[in-house]
Amino acid sequence: MDRNEGSGLLSLLPAIRRCRGYRLYAEDGRRFLDLWQDDGRGILGAKGTGIGTVVKAETDKGLGSPLPSVYERRLGKALAAAYPHYAASRFYPDEASAARALAASAAAAASTETAASGPSGGILRVEDLVFDPARRGASASGRLALLERPCPEGLDMDEARKGFRLAFLRLPLARAFSPAVLLFREEADAAGCDRDLVPTLELSAAVKAFAELAGHEAAYTEELWKRSDRRLGRLFERKGPRIWPRCPREAYPDLFRAALERGVLLSPFWDLPSNLPADFDDGELKALSDIAP
Repeated sequence: MDRNEGSGLLSLLPAIRRCRGYRLYAEDGRRFLDLWQDDGRGILGAKGTGIGTVVKAETDKGLGSPLPSVYERRLGKALAAAYPHYAASRFYPDEASAARALAASAAAAASTETAASGPSGGILRVEDLVFDPARRGASASGRLALLERPCPEGLDMDEARKGFRLAFLRLPLARAFSPAVLLFREEADAAGCDRDLVPTLELSAAVKAFAELAGHEAAYTEELWKRSDRRLGRLFERKGPRIWPRCPREAYPDLFRAALERGVLLSPFWDLPSNLPADFDDGELKALSDIAP
């Protein structure tokens, strides 16, 4: 995955003044249907239903600093219910902190410098350390943990979980409000992993996001997703709510630009999927029908 290529394509968007649900509203008056959703972080929409209210409340209380919080226990309880195949969790204020903890935990278990430096060496990034079943052509070889995504339908997670004792959790929450989460197969694995304090604002937003996700999943089903096949099946391969382009990598920038011109934001990465929103109409997807394959 070329991060620079993705950033370059995203920079083609005009300045965005507001995000509401799955629509982006630009300063120049254009509207875009968001199928990227920041790699699935926006699966509940730009700010869910009540997440913004929770964030505002904690901000008003001044709880934006990393301090001990009752929400540590509440988030741990929510994760245990949602991911029963993991025995323990650890929270971090950002992905960089989680990446360092992940690499240190793997190094302690393996007692090798290779695990401590991560597959890419240099600056640690979560995306370099985890195996992402949603990434086209991804290999689990050399990866330290599994990437768990919300709404994993269409991905063979049962098979993927067999090879990992640790997981990095992608929360259904905007990055600005989202803690980073590591999940552990065994309590003993978590015992050797450093803890970190996280702002209450982030923890409370995560608890609210999981509460909203439970209701979201009831209507976010194959019946909804298959409505997209008529308009998108020619250009994309779909598995569950995720769609991957059928075109070769070198042709993808042209597809991205063509979709953007028609008011649809795709994943800026050829090897990472776009995500069908929980709210779309046929007319928004019809705009893509005249794009050459």
